[in-house]
Amino acid sequence: MIDLLTPLLKERKTLLLGFGREGQSTFRFLKKHFPEHPVSIADRDPDLQAKAADLLTGQGPTLHLGENYLDSLKHYQLIIKSPGVGLPEDLQPAPGNLITSQTQLVLQAYHRQIIGVTGTKGKSTTSSLIYHLLNTAGIPAALVGNIGRPPFDYLDNVSPTDRIVFEMSSHQLEDTMLAPRISVLLNLFPEHLDRYPSLEAYYSAKMRILSGQLDDDIFIFNEDIPGIAGRIKEVNAKRAYYSFSSGLKVKNGCYISGSRIILCQEGRESVYVESTDHYPLKGDHNRMNMMAALLAARLAGASDDHIRQGLATFQGLEHRLEYVGEYRGIHFYNDSIATIPEATIAAVKALPATDTLILGGYDRMLDYSGLIDFLVQSGVINFIFIGQAGGRMLEGFKAAGKPDKNLFWTDNLTIACEKALEVTRKGKICLLSPAAASYDQFKNFEERGNVFKKLVKGEQFS
Repeated sequence: MIDLLTPLLKERKTLLLGFGREGQSTFRFLKKHFPEHPVSIADRDPDLQAKAADLLTGQGPTLHLGENYLDSLKHYQLIIKSPGVGLPEDLQPAPGNLITSQTQLVLQAYHRQIIGVTGTKGKSTTSSLIYHLLNTAGIPAALVGNIGRPPFDYLDNVSPTDRIVFEMSSHQLEDTMLAPRISVLLNLFPEHLDRYPSLEAYYSAKMRILSGQLDDDIFIFNEDIPGIAGRIKEVNAKRAYYSFSSGLKVKNGCYISGSRIILCQEGRESVYVESTDHYPLKGDHNRMNMMAALLAARLAGASDDHIRQGLATFQGLEHRLEYVGEYRGIHFYNDSIATIPEATIAAVKALPATDTLILGGYDRMLDYSGLIDFLVQSGVINFIFIGQAGGRMLEGFKAAGKPDKNLFWTDNLTIACEKALEVTRKGKICLLSPAAASYDQFKNFEERGNVFKKLVKGEQFS
């Protein structure tokens, strides 16, 4: 990475655009390896200097803060952008100027070592599972990206033979011209419609994980994605293609038959996993994640014995169908990471004993009609709605006219948990699976999940 950055930084005024987790990571890396190179920062937050005082000490960088922070771009020749920052569509850098990102730079420097994972849901679980399978096989690896670990934080410890498992959001991919050596596309559902001008724009950002690959790179994809064959054909790329499916027999890859995972190699089939019921990851969606992960691990050099061992020992992620415990005879599960309807549907299917479901949060105007149609036919009896998204879901439930469902609305999670303790039958499940983002009341889904766990355990806020 040092060799790549040295000519880029030479005689270019450098701006970090966005100073969240990734921007701060870039700042630390540049200050460590290029301490004499001046770096400036642009961010929408007018109070950034006080909030990041531990980093912005001494003389510090030049800061461009507040609503007009994008005006500063014209004064810099190298702009390293954070994935959460959107740029005007008509922005055209001057000749010789460069807008890049951590993701793009890491892909340029470590392309052949990277296993990239994207999709609307399942990215964190699948990335973590691939990392676990590689570790089980004794293959050195780092886990970075959208899962919360900026890749620059790990570069000093990455050797030329290490694998880099990179969870990639659409926001990270939209800034790239290159894609990983091994790319995994899990699924495509409507999401981030508050950021993208259209659903197709969001899907196009995701598809960069294929279109940016080099010839003979490896693309692993979900064959059940509607229209995926057409999207692959549009790219018209020479790749090694592997796929996985919930039931469709594939040429190269995996598919589900009952509770078994079948491995297909050039039309030859063999049973890879005899019964997924015996593994810790539960639910149809996690069987898809398991297939994607095992294919990626096999192609990265892990043996089948090590992969099966890893599948059996992986315990899943915090905030994703996480068992909180039994309290007052009720089983509580934290699925705060479920921020879209499809994730909540998958959670309810995975936990059929769910009696009470807590839904809602920040309203990004997602289409909840499919979720409501599913839930009114489900065995869930009690629905507790929170926030504006919850209010909109509640109106949809009322319009569906199901008198056998108990519907409640509240404006905060504390009251929701109190109501859940009151209405959930003993021996049954109370599930937090919001189908909505958290940032109306919480800074992220992790904070929402942690608060939920404290509440059901009867703990006080720290």
